Amino acid sequence: MKKHLFTIGAALIALQGLFGCGGGGGTDSLTPVNPSSTATITFAVLSTSHAAPIRGIEVKMTLPQGLSVKTATNSNQIDSTVLKGLKNAGSLPVSGTYAASTNQIDIIVVDVSGNVSGIGFGKFAQLVCNLQSGTSVSQLSLSAPTLFDVQGPSQFGSLPNMLPLITLQ
Repeated sequence: MKKHLFTIGAALIALQGLFGCGGGGGTDSLTPVNPSSTATITFAVLSTSHAAPIRGIEVKMTLPQGLSVKTATNSNQIDSTVLKGLKNAGSLPVSGTYAASTNQIDIIVVDVSGNVSGIGFGKFAQLVCNLQSGTSVSQLSLSAPTLFDVQGPSQFGSLPNMLPLITLQ
């Protein structure tokens, strides 16, 4: 029995020598080496009781402190490299503006294709925002849109019972 304990103890000491005792030097493995400098906001539309095709969506909201959006040079137009359409809206014109002074965005998706299904329900746009160094944002820091307008075919106008779903990643 003593021989087994001695062998186990010797093995543990050898392993400790191979792996070190910890402390001293290096970086904390829990701290990301390249922390993300962006946050992605995804926009979706849900309906409680409407089936008409969606022809246009406009959403306005104020971004949380610490987020900003890349714009085209000398313009408040959101740069096309950070704003894209998703699902059916992926092939449709998606544009937006960003007012740095108020941190407000205005995103518009329009279906000019005449496609029977229109833009469709679910995710329709994604915006990649710049995250200020030292800033932390979460889903709870997103404010409700100041405008969420969903347009159906011309005979319908604004569609009722449409709900926004805005997520932050």
